[in-house]
Amino acid sequence: DPLRTSVVAVATPEPLPVYEVSVIAKKLQGHRVALKMIVANRVLGERAQQLGLEEMERQALTRLEEIRCSLRPPPSLAVISHMSRPPSSLRDAEALGDYILEIKHGCRRE
Repeated sequence: DPLRTSVVAVATPEPLPVYEVSVIAKKLQGHRVALKMIVANRVLGERAQQLGLEEMERQALTRLEEIRCSLRPPPSLAVISHMSRPPSSLRDAEALGDYILEIKHGCRRE
């Protein structure tokens, strides 16, 4: 039921996961199911430059923003920092908020 169902898409900032979000977003629109949020997970930020991944990550985040702003209504975007290890305890889960780098709502019209 599209009135009671929504989806959150989670992707690392890499070409294939971002492409998969694009495909999923189009299919959901066809079924009239809302994509409520896109989560860019495991974002390296400043560490990407040290690893030679800065350009790939920048392009992936830009593409996620383009996908997001092409949808009506545009879903929110949460950008989550890479963690040194996956959360495995309640304490880890409680600390997840510390890893949120940015949350975006709405889109600017050019």
